[in-house]
Amino acid sequence: MVISMARLAAAGGALAAVPLTAMAGLLIDAGPVSTNQTFNTGNYVAGSEFTITAPMTIRSLGFLDAEGDGLALSHQVGLWSVSTQALLASGTVTPTSATVPSAHGIAKWFMVGVPDVLLAAGVYRVAGEVNGDLIALANDKIPGPGVTITAGYVRTDFPNGGFAYPNLTFGSEAVRATVSDQPVPAPGSLLALAGGVLALGVRRRRA
Repeated sequence: MVISMARLAAAGGALAAVPLTAMAGLLIDAGPVSTNQTFNTGNYVAGSEFTITAPMTIRSLGFLDAEGDGLALSHQVGLWSVSTQALLASGTVTPTSATVPSAHGIAKWFMVGVPDVLLAAGVYRVAGEVNGDLIALANDKIPGPGVTITAGYVRTDFPNGGFAYPNLTFGSEAVRATVSDQPVPAPGSLLALAGGVLALGVRRRRA
């Protein structure tokens, strides 16, 4: 079987055109017209409350780099049940963690994998340590399928609540942390896949 280079190039273009945000399965994202919001300094977490209408498995957590210029520090991110206030999953993103782009266009999400967590339909809060990265995005949110973002952002008692259940709700509509039903993407995984397709086509053509 001979695969033409033009067809391979088209396949590579199609792979490149797949939006990584969609592949990342983000339940909470910042939209294209989001604007910068500056958080106050302090030892606390900030994020969003969301509702899901059907069971869902969570495989990774994320912290937003609103300006797309990298994170200065590491950030612990947690997922809590609102009904029990129990911490269901947590992880730490670092400046070298894998990233996926935000629908915002400039911002990107730093992701950390967690053991699979099956969530029942209900209300949850995801929040990350502010910890020196003070810029978030506000006023344009994109929920994932079957998800409703039910509050702006929530945080522990300001300004020194530490890493704990986010117990205060604010109406600023800020985006700071997210959860995903997909595992953390391997760096360059799409490029490697495209390269593999091209290599396979070349081998078949020579045969």
